[in-house]
Parts: sequence; C-alpha cells; structure tokens
Amino acid sequence: MLLNDSIAISEDYLIGLCEDKAAETQTLEFKLELPPVEKRVEIQKDICALANADGGDLVYGIAEVSGTASRVIGLAAESIDSAKRRIAQALESIEPRIQTVRVQQVAVAGGQ
Repeated sequence: MLLNDSIAISEDYLIGLCEDKAAETQTLEFKLELPPVEKRVEIQKDICALANADGGDLVYGIAEVSGTASRVIGLAAESIDSAKRRIAQALESIEPRIQTVRVQQVAVAGGQ
C-alpha cells in the first residue's frame, strides 16, 4: 500500500512510481480517470474490491500499461472539489459502510 502516516504523497512520488513501473496489486490500483457520474457504480466496485482485500490505494490520474504505472496524467476534466464530492457520494451507497476511506489530493503539473 502507498498511503500511511510516514509517506508524503507528492507528484515526485507518483512520477517515481511510474519510472519504477510500479505494478498494480491486490492493494494498489491505478486508474486513468474518475468514472463519470452515471458510472458511479465503477467507483463503488473499485472501493469495495480494495476493502475486501483488507484495504489499499486507488490512484486516479495515472496511466497504466499492462498493469504497471506508466505516466502521471492528473484529473483535468473537473475540479478537485467535484471529484471528492463524487467519491463521497459513491461511498454513501456502499453497505456496510466503509469507515476508513481517506481521499487525498496531490497537485501535479498544469494544476490537474
């Protein structure tokens, strides 16, 4: 897993994952973009899969090739507040509730 109290997630950290060709695992998943509102169920599926695997990290804005991180893209299509709101709305519909989800914004080049 990526996120813990001792690691500061930054653009440089994410670039390093791509340079190292970090592989997706049961507890780490890279997604190019946040699914649109009408496909909220995709967010729910991804979160539930990680929750059922005892937790993990879902990183949006990372291109992947054959299951490995390849490039930091960011989320340019919407504001971070809108993205956080959509993730929170997806979480509200999951039963039983998942209490320990943390959404973290990482600023990347171009303000994405």
